[in-house]
Amino acid sequence: MQRDRVIAYASRQLKPSEKNYPAHDIEMTTVVFALKLWRHYLYGTHCVICTDHKSLQYIFSQKEMNMLDRLKITQLKALHDEHLKSELMVKRRVELMNDSRGLKTYRERVWVPLLGGLWDLILNEAHKSRLSVHPGSTKMYHDLKVLYWWPTMKADIAQYVEKSTSETASLTKLAQLYLNEIVSRHGIPLSIVSDRDSRFVSSFWNSLQENLEYGGSWDYHLPLIEFAYNNSYYSSIDMLSYEILYGKKCRTPSCWLEAGEKQFAGPEIVQQTAEKVAIAREKLKAARDRQKMYADLHR
Repeated sequence: MQRDRVIAYASRQLKPSEKNYPAHDIEMTTVVFALKLWRHYLYGTHCVICTDHKSLQYIFSQKEMNMLDRLKITQLKALHDEHLKSELMVKRRVELMNDSRGLKTYRERVWVPLLGGLWDLILNEAHKSRLSVHPGSTKMYHDLKVLYWWPTMKADIAQYVEKSTSETASLTKLAQLYLNEIVSRHGIPLSIVSDRDSRFVSSFWNSLQENLEYGGSWDYHLPLIEFAYNNSYYSSIDMLSYEILYGKKCRTPSCWLEAGEKQFAGPEIVQQTAEKVAIAREKLKAARDRQKMYADLHR
């Protein structure tokens, strides 16, 4: 509109894929279509977009948007003059094309702006997903460059993989230390309290579970062998080694004690331990006597 008068109209039919869009996505596609059609009037200027669809009033502040909408909105923001320099797109802007989805592409690859944190989202999915299995920087770059592009893509991927590998190695070392010093002596904990954030604790749990899976060199798993030895039943003492110390079997992934299990504290646990030690001594003495009897029969 100009001076409160309509000066141009535009319309087109929905594409087959667009017919499946939710109502607000169809309205958003309409806005993108209009901006693309009349972009030569809008470059270098500020404009006001008016729409009668209420949900689009909050399009820039929605907490949850699909990837297609996020890319469209972020690309529109990043092409403003104040962002072009930081996006390294001052000269390359004229090389951007529009694909059938309304996305800006560079040589048939979707342009991903620095603005909006979409780089991290894509790199995390490509590197940490269960279907990607932590690829190296070269493989990851060749996988992503088929679909996406940004000016410093190759260097950013190499830096991301190097940082992620360092963090993973540090976490793996910490999990192995925890397994060697804590799990081998006291079993698997019900919970872990840490002064780090919840993401660290979640990643630590995953790393600990991976360390509990047997594989590789046998000497790497000696702490688990020690734990299994002490957490097994012995007929000579008619109980587990850990049962003498704790009064119960230590937790394992296959033997998880029920919630609300009895807790001992103070003098009670001392008494229980003393009783268990006395029983173990009696059982060991009975086992020695039985073995001596068998040996005497063959003399």
